[in-house]
Amino acid sequence: MLSDWWDSAEARPVSYVASAGQFTAPPLGWILHVTAMRGSPWGVFEHAPVGRRKFSHLWVSRVGLVEQYAPLTGKSWAQATGNGSYLSVETDGHPDEPLTDAQLDVLAAWHVWCGATDQIAEAPGQMGIGTHEMGGNAWGNHACPGHVRSAQRAEIITRARALRSADVALTDAEITAIATRTRDLILAVSWGTKPDGTTPYVLGDLLGEVRINAAKAARGVVDVNALAAAITAQIPTGASPDVKAIASAVADELSTRLVR
Repeated sequence: MLSDWWDSAEARPVSYVASAGQFTAPPLGWILHVTAMRGSPWGVFEHAPVGRRKFSHLWVSRVGLVEQYAPLTGKSWAQATGNGSYLSVETDGHPDEPLTDAQLDVLAAWHVWCGATDQIAEAPGQMGIGTHEMGGNAWGNHACPGHVRSAQRAEIITRARALRSADVALTDAEITAIATRTRDLILAVSWGTKPDGTTPYVLGDLLGEVRINAAKAARGVVDVNALAAAITAQIPTGASPDVKAIASAVADELSTRLVR
């Protein structure tokens, strides 16, 4: 089973996260939440009784510390019917308090690292940074994270763009490393099944991991054409038509899936 953890976060997996299931397509972006409390919500998540369980992927403290509670390839239980479309990020504090500079910096770094689109999502189905409250009744009818923090999404995007402006392009070695990882993913599966042999394999899962790994290695600048060519070159000449079809699909869609 694929898993991915942000290396800037302390991994504190909640014991029941596997029950939420896996994404069946790459997330459209991430949802900004507020805990309406001080301190880590790990205990609230971990000890929630059956029937009232909930958890997000990340939590960012007021001083910029980050905890991660679930792999990024799995869904969270944070925004009801929106769980299958977005990653979820909790922020320490209360709805009437603005995000601190430390939180804004960390959220900008997270935004760059996860490869989300530089857009403000105002309704389900839109790409970029959304809010819990945008989903209305279908997402639990929560006024979260509140108007103060919702309005700071533009600042998160501004800081994310500033981070990228200092980035450098991928080296040939980094492109090869990403292409090799992608090749290994492609060769590890057969068309129609995931590596564990139990769940229908969805091309979006592979594309999502390609995007996450490329964003991590690239530090923000990716030549998608060079990366696509490197992936294609890694596929053995004697590979089956199904493997070649997956590789071709990955290469063709990198320019749209690898949103920078």
